[in-house]
Amino acid sequence: MTLPVGSSPPLHVHADLDDSWYILEGEMVLRCGVDERIVGAGQWVSMPRGVPHTFRVIGDHEARILMVHDNASFRDLIRDLGTPAITPTLPEEPVFPPKPELARIAGAHDLTPTGPPMSQEDADSIVVSVYKSTR
Repeated sequence: MTLPVGSSPPLHVHADLDDSWYILEGEMVLRCGVDERIVGAGQWVSMPRGVPHTFRVIGDHEARILMVHDNASFRDLIRDLGTPAITPTLPEEPVFPPKPELARIAGAHDLTPTGPPMSQEDADSIVVSVYKSTR
């Protein structure tokens, strides 16, 4: 999956899916339950089922991740929401259905939104906090 800078899904939870991926390129700020951290290329991310989580792509370029899931619920969500790409590039602006429809489709695929996406301000605050704790 390729994610543009600033990309952030709503805070959400999966009942039956451990959300896991390997970061090929880019950098992200993660929030999983009370854990907040910065991750980048070469790192493995695992967010256990039942724990609300989100992320935000930060830095100067997109992130590319290799997702590894133990069931097809997320893949099927993407298939139901997505449209075939005309070119192998990111769209200028992502297109989503209205929020009630998006929530209905997400719920049918084991994704329950529990809050808003991570804001730039929240990501900046986590970056500062992580930086301070490593000094």
